[in-house]
Amino acid sequence: MNKILLIGSGWRANMWARLIASLPEVQLSCVLCRNEAKRAPFEEYGVPLVGSYEQAFSYAADAALVCVSKKDNFAVSRYLSERGCSVLCETPAGMTEEERSAFSELPVQIAEQYPLHPIFAAVRKVCEQGLIGTIGVLELSCCHGYHAAALMRSLLGTGFCRPQVKAVHFSDSYVVHAGRQGEFAPECRENKRTAAYLDFGEKKAFYDWSDGQYFSSVRRGGFRLQGTCGELSGTGGVTFSGGYAATFSFDRIYDGRGGSLYPPDLAAINCLGMRVYENRYRGLRLSEEEIAMAESLRLFLDGQGYSARDGAFDAEIAQLMSGE
Repeated sequence: MNKILLIGSGWRANMWARLIASLPEVQLSCVLCRNEAKRAPFEEYGVPLVGSYEQAFSYAADAALVCVSKKDNFAVSRYLSERGCSVLCETPAGMTEEERSAFSELPVQIAEQYPLHPIFAAVRKVCEQGLIGTIGVLELSCCHGYHAAALMRSLLGTGFCRPQVKAVHFSDSYVVHAGRQGEFAPECRENKRTAAYLDFGEKKAFYDWSDGQYFSSVRRGGFRLQGTCGELSGTGGVTFSGGYAATFSFDRIYDGRGGSLYPPDLAAINCLGMRVYENRYRGLRLSEEEIAMAESLRLFLDGQGYSARDGAFDAEIAQLMSGE
């Protein structure tokens, strides 16, 4: 049983606590939350809630999961790694050039979940089989900043190739009626929107993101990946094979439909009669975001996770796109 020291008190820390409590073979050792007023949501997990590192270190843990504010990510991760802790840190991997450079040298892994979402795992599978030929262009509008950079590099396979970036920023006004705390009275707000062209050499990416998009019902995200023999999106695509073009679809297979007595749960994704993704967490009824988070944690504990160097490079590309 892997025991995890969770550090943080925000919405992401709470999401991790809920996820870890549902997973077999991992458990929380304790939660470090300095602000006593923010400890209440963690009481349901039945683990010690502490306010200092000294108290936290008195409980045996195999790894530390850092879910603090973005500006504190580097300092906390460095402190824990210097204490000999195995560290998984939430994104981003550094807010400044100096932090990113130093982060890259730390023996820390980054909890970058987007490339691990079921649909992107399925997309990589069919692309590895050559379904749409040699990949060349990606249009991406489903996640922001460093998450988008990680996804671009994963789907295009560009590694540490530094892209040339041209970005424009403008105001995008639309109705907003929901956020992390739930729904509220609708109002029209201005949101910063970024459109960017990233030239990786032989491969290109187009990025389009509006700041209110994650919770918007009127600004939908998506992606389109194009290759020499076809293209695909989150629902399917077209491929040229055997002298003609044929369409295909990504079919999500769920338990709990059609009168089934099972609870709703993603089981797999099929494409062209092949199983291109299998949910190893089937039965836990996790969202696709939670599935990706669980996979990130599993890879980290197996020593195969996302490196601090990767995370720092994503953050660098994100800064180039933001123009800040």
